[in-house]
Amino acid sequence: MKKVFILCPVIFLFSSVTHGQDSTKNLHSLFNDLVTLIPTVNDQDIKNKVIKNPDLYNTLWNHFFNTDKIKDKVVFLRDIDLQFKTFQDADSAVTALGFAYNLDLKFVKEYETASKRSGFAFGLKANGNVAFSKELNPYDFLTTDLNIGLYRFMGGVSHVNDSVLFDKRNELRQKMITMEVPEILNSDVFDEYLQTMKLSNQYMFDLKITGGLERNQDYSKKQYAYGVQLNLGAKAWNDKNPLALLNFFDYPFVVTRWLTKTDESFTPYGATIPTVQFSVDYVKPGQDIDREILTGNLNGYSRVHFETGFRTLLAQIKDQTIFFNAGFRYYKEFNAPVSVKTAKLDKFSYFVASLTSSSGLFVSYSNGRLPFDAINDVVYELGFNYSF
Repeated sequence: MKKVFILCPVIFLFSSVTHGQDSTKNLHSLFNDLVTLIPTVNDQDIKNKVIKNPDLYNTLWNHFFNTDKIKDKVVFLRDIDLQFKTFQDADSAVTALGFAYNLDLKFVKEYETASKRSGFAFGLKANGNVAFSKELNPYDFLTTDLNIGLYRFMGGVSHVNDSVLFDKRNELRQKMITMEVPEILNSDVFDEYLQTMKLSNQYMFDLKITGGLERNQDYSKKQYAYGVQLNLGAKAWNDKNPLALLNFFDYPFVVTRWLTKTDESFTPYGATIPTVQFSVDYVKPGQDIDREILTGNLNGYSRVHFETGFRTLLAQIKDQTIFFNAGFRYYKEFNAPVSVKTAKLDKFSYFVASLTSSSGLFVSYSNGRLPFDAINDVVYELGFNYSF
């Protein structure tokens, strides 16, 4: 069975913390300031000014999405992403139609201090790929799980106790108030104001207990997985920070941004450092004819699971912003039976890379296999992504 997976499997939305109007400011405060200063401006114009940072883009989008005008009308949909797509195997002329879905619901209780944010979270996650003709599904692995755990964000704050910096920011705000809306976004004053919002490095860890169902599209294969999961991440919001310079994955895209004149500086983004996920699971097959034939039973087993994800800005071309996304998954069964090892079903690895535009259009390349898959393959996809 062929496989495909478009978006990075592990992308965490980092948010900064706030502690008093005169001591720190977070990203949401910045967006509130911008809306106050230029209330009639199109939100896309503001997005274009900070679009180079995918996390800032997502945070900004959520800020406008959760306005009083619409949030109450679509509250049950806002955590759902859909990808309408066609996909084609590299070795076949057959093209399949379908969609991918991703649901991530979270209920949290948070505690904040001046330099960190901690919380307790309960969540529901579901994602998968569905083909309108199920036999043509190249990524026939759907997951649904409940999770509960603790998380902590450390850093990511901008201290403004320095009276000179604080006065400078107020001076810039006063200048922008007297300017026309189009003039603000294209002014040196606006750029200088953004530069005053420098944030410290931010680190995140998320430890949770998970349990859920893994299956293929028609439920002919299914298994239950219970485990402990650890997520780790780091963000250097200042691109000249040493941590940002260690983001080697972003260096190829420094070139594309420079060649397309998206960026004037030749600097990697510290906010796009890949995130990682580790988990140890106990898997109990519920229905899997291939494993039952190989082992003579459907006994449970333990496995290790690793994921990493990366997303960065490729280029800004006219009114389109293009991102590069990459993800990698790895599963390894502990002490697998000889028959399972011989059939090479004791471990699975999967890589995907895609280009996505701000309009929602995407193309992707994937190589590998996921659980329930017997062989590796290459799949290309073209589609449109929609977020409620």
